[in-house]
Amino acid sequence: MANRTQGWPRVQMANGADEYVSVPAACNMVVGKSGNVGDYIERVTAVVLNATTSGITLTDGTNNAVQLLPNAVGAGIGTYQLPLGISSTSGAWRLVTNNGVSAIVSGVFSK
Repeated sequence: MANRTQGWPRVQMANGADEYVSVPAACNMVVGKSGNVGDYIERVTAVVLNATTSGITLTDGTNNAVQLLPNAVGAGIGTYQLPLGISSTSGAWRLVTNNGVSAIVSGVFSK
């Protein structure tokens, strides 16, 4: 089950997406409790605290990793909205964050 902060309003996004998962810096984790084919990612919000180690990659099950945010991100320290609107076709989503960036993944995830 995705994280939800009590008292915050629910925000309805595309495809019924209203859940989020926090991914800390320097982490390699499955998005959602178990991660399955069909899990949907609406967007990734990247919070960059050190631009030189700001890389984020996303993997769909056994598929090759895709770089969402590079190291040495051009605009430097700040918050970046990465709209995706994609569903997993091969297995669990796995997000990897480097030391200088954390992320919030919004979507609909396996319970």
